[in-house]
Amino acid sequence: MWFGRLLLLLLVFFTQMSCHKSDSGAENSEGGVVQFTIQEIASNPMAAGDMKIWRASYHDNHGHISTFKIQLRVSKPRVGAAFVVVPGSFMRDRASDTQPLINALATALEVSVSAISAEKAEIVPFSALILNSAAAQSTVNSAAGVPITTTVFVGKEEAQFYLSLNPAAGIGQITLKDPAHSVVVLKEISKIL
Repeated sequence: MWFGRLLLLLLVFFTQMSCHKSDSGAENSEGGVVQFTIQEIASNPMAAGDMKIWRASYHDNHGHISTFKIQLRVSKPRVGAAFVVVPGSFMRDRASDTQPLINALATALEVSVSAISAEKAEIVPFSALILNSAAAQSTVNSAAGVPITTTVFVGKEEAQFYLSLNPAAGIGQITLKDPAHSVVVLKEISKIL
């Protein structure tokens, strides 16, 4: 049990350490990570936790911007639980320039851009495992500065990747979890782009 908690703490630590902007001002898309800015645009209190929506913006080095929305129910874990599984979704922003984010995701996930989905959707639902219960509790209680670190399961194959959101810093990131899931992750996310 202590070994699992140690791994969880290390994961949270390294995820928090990687949430930073590059010196160029553009978001980071190297080493299996795509970093973007987030801004909360809605929060609806519910019995099972707050349903939050963030507008996410990815800026490339050429001044192009891709935008989309992230919806996530942020819930308190049960007493004694190390995690909580919650629903979420990625939502399309029709006014977005999709190419910068598609290119960044393809680079970070080490997949050809040809793997993007021709199918388009307004919403791509997912399940998320919130890894750090302290963040879930702090976010529900509106405490600033605690990132929400999740493992996202998307698509029929339940491909996995990490999604980290730091509302106080206005930063989010998608991180590769397993190279075997890269193609499915890009196909699923590209449906809303």
